[in-house]
Order: sequence, then structure tokens, then C-alpha cells
Amino acid sequence: MTRTVRIIRAYIALFFVLLIGCEDPQVEPNPFENIISNQDTVNFSFDTVDAASILGIYQNTFGPTCANIGCHDGTFEPDFRTVESAYNSLLFQVPIKNDGSLVYRVKPGSLSESALHNRITGLISPAMPIEIEPDSDWPTNKSQYIKDIENWILDGAPDIMGIPAGQSGIAPSITGLSIYVNDIKQVRPANYRPIKVTADFDQIEFLLSVNEELLTQDISKIILGIYSDSDYTTQVCSKELLRLSDSRFDYGLSGTEIAHHYTMSFNLDCLTEATSQWYVRADIILVDDSSYIVPHDEVIYYIKDYLSFELL
Repeated sequence: MTRTVRIIRAYIALFFVLLIGCEDPQVEPNPFENIISNQDTVNFSFDTVDAASILGIYQNTFGPTCANIGCHDGTFEPDFRTVESAYNSLLFQVPIKNDGSLVYRVKPGSLSESALHNRITGLISPAMPIEIEPDSDWPTNKSQYIKDIENWILDGAPDIMGIPAGQSGIAPSITGLSIYVNDIKQVRPANYRPIKVTADFDQIEFLLSVNEELLTQDISKIILGIYSDSDYTTQVCSKELLRLSDSRFDYGLSGTEIAHHYTMSFNLDCLTEATSQWYVRADIILVDDSSYIVPHDEVIYYIKDYLSFELL
């Protein structure tokens, strides 16, 4: 074999090696690529929401019109940067500018005693909002947005879980839920989607966080229930949560970092219903024996979906 033939064969072999190397690699299928969410997980805008709920009011008014730079962007209260900060800085909070006639920024059930209502209707000066961004639709929809806020206040100013506020404080609320299996955090493919839980396990651990204001009220106990339906009609198991000695941090309902305060571990032998999605609900009992079921029956479905998990 001549030297020329050997060189030609070597080039041919190299050509086929390069050709094979240029083939498209086998890409593993993405198990979450076909998931369709009605929730914008970046900007947290909802496609379907009750305009007279705190979520609807935040989306239509507090966020685009009030949380302006130098105004209610955290520079001073009320803080309208998030749904939670808006709710917590309005309910039963004393106005900074107060002539003594208004006790709270929002008093559930009372328009005349709520500074928010008096500001946006011009009953007290200065009327809000003082300045409006060019892209705000407040001038066009002002009357409807005011009506939505009035209905929310008169309905008891329910929180994000749909629970009306009490007469003397903010109602209990769940701010985050995480699930671990064998110390491995289970994946939530997108915010407001069920947690995907591997079925190959002996025990599952739930981590739960509640609104910080509630912790100062000395919770007596929290009982976590697992339901086989989104209407919370069929409870398949329940167990009391334990208070963590050291908080564990994760991303919560609003997409920001929160501290988990409670934990519970148990096996899932009780999950015998013919369903793959399970819904979580808490019975929060305070030291004064008052009890709150969270979330409320009428809570928006995105919250129910967030407080759920699917077995893979």
C-alpha cells in the first residue's frame, strides 16, 4: 500500500469521525415543558382574579399606580411593593398623617373609619394618588377601582388566603410551603404550581411558614390536613405541626425568601384515594382558642394549587 493511499484512507476515516460527532445529541425530554400556567411567574399578574380581592386591588391599583418611585415603593408606609406588604401595612395600621378622626388605614367593615377610602375619594387631603404614571389606567377606571376597594373593605378585608380580618388584628395566613423527601427538596416547576413529589419514599416532610405578625400572638397549635379534592371536602389524614427551633429558609408564596417556622413528617399510607394531586390546609389555633382554617373555601384557585402536591 502506497503512502498516498494510506493518507487518503486516514482522511476518509477522519471525515466519518467528524461526521458522527456533528450529529445532534440525544436530548432528554423536559418533564415540565408541556405545563401550561395561567400565572405570570415573573411579574405575578393573574389572568383571572376577583377585582374586589386584595390580589385584584394590588394588580389594578396598588402595583401600577401607587408603588411609584419615591412614593409607596417602600420609601414610607403603606408599602405597596408586594401584595403581602400592602396588606400588612394597611390593616389596623395607624396613619402617619392623622387628625384623630381616623384610627386605621383600613378598618375592615368600615369605610368611614378607613383612611385609605377617605384618601382615594378625596374626603381628606391630600387626595390619593397625588401623581400618576403615564401608563396608569387610574383616570379611566377610577370609579370602578374605588368601588372594588370599597367592596373589599366592607367584605371584611380578606387576605390573600380569602380570610376576613379579625376585629383586632390581621388574620392568620400561610406564606410558604415546601416539601422534602429524604432531605431532598422537591421541585415546584413554577410559582403557584403543585410541588412534584417522587413516590419512591417512606416519609415526607412538610415545611410551613405563616405571616410574621401572627408569630407574636403565640400560636397554640397548627394542624395540617391533606385533602383529596380542591373543595376540601375529603380529608384523608392530618397531623399537628411542630415549631422549628431554627427557621429554615426558602422562597415563599410571593416569590421572595421567607423563613419556615413549622415542620411535620409522616408516611403517606393514608393517600389511598384515586387521585394524583393532594391539597394542603391548616387549622391555626391561637392561644385565645380562636381558630382559623387556612386557606378559606373561596380562596382563588392559584392559592389552592400552590398549597398542593402531585405524586410522580
